[in-house]
Parts: sequence; C-alpha cells; structure tokens
Amino acid sequence: KFKMGIRPQNFSIMKTGHEAKVVSKEMLGDETQVTFTFKNGQGNLYTLVEDGQADIKVGDTIFIKIESTLIHFFDAKTLIHFLSFSFY
Repeated sequence: KFKMGIRPQNFSIMKTGHEAKVVSKEMLGDETQVTFTFKNGQGNLYTLVEDGQADIKVGDTIFIKIESTLIHFFDAKTLIHFLSFSFY
C-alpha cells in the first residue's frame, strides 16, 4: 500500500477538471487557502493555495487541476518516499 502526496501549490482551480466541493476557505493576505474534497473521493481533505483573494464560498463546487508531474508516493507503513514523477 502507498500514500500519495501533493503540495497545496500543485493544485489549481480551473473551469474544467476534477470536481470538488469547498469545505473551508481562509484568506491570508496575498493568497487564499482552500480546503476541499473530491466528488469521487473517499472524503479525504485536500488544501490548495491560490494567489490573491479567491472568489469562492464554502459549499461551492470547483474544478481542480492536479499538477501530475509533481506527485509523490510514500510507503503507507513507513512513510518513506519512494517515487516522484518529474517529466521535465
């Protein structure tokens, strides 16, 4: 078994993509942190960071792009990092 890790800055809100629901939103000066769950997920919470003041509300449906070239995989038991994708 493995765990997948994606940094908050590697998610983006787009017009199309993976459907998600906004759980919380926190404006932090020059950026906004948005916590969300994927529609087809298992209820796991994810956080993304958007530059500026994101015009969304808790409960909104948003569409997420995942920067797949920056996904990290960890052993579920030891949490040792064993694989990263980097297609540059």
